[in-house]
Amino acid sequence: MTAFAPMECHLATDRLVMRPWIENDAAWLRDLHAERGDGRPTLAETRGIIEASLARTKATGIALLPIRRRIAHQGWKAPSFSGATSHRTWSMPVLFASTVRAA
Repeated sequence: MTAFAPMECHLATDRLVMRPWIENDAAWLRDLHAERGDGRPTLAETRGIIEASLARTKATGIALLPIRRRIAHQGWKAPSFSGATSHRTWSMPVLFASTVRAA
């Protein structure tokens, strides 16, 4: 398998922080998934989702990254989740966002 140079994974502003996944992200990511579905995945399954994402990043050099607010802003509740990934080329990133309703 070809080894890829990892994409830049750390970016911080006054309001936002983008960084690689860590195990502590599992609880709020689980809450995000659970409130939009039938209460799943479990915390253990969510940890598996994060581990799989990290493995894909290592294999491809393309990352799905959490973007967290440093503080609640404009009445939105923290924590929130956003993601950034690449689409076809490094110069065409795809961004999407979702907020946790019950933070």
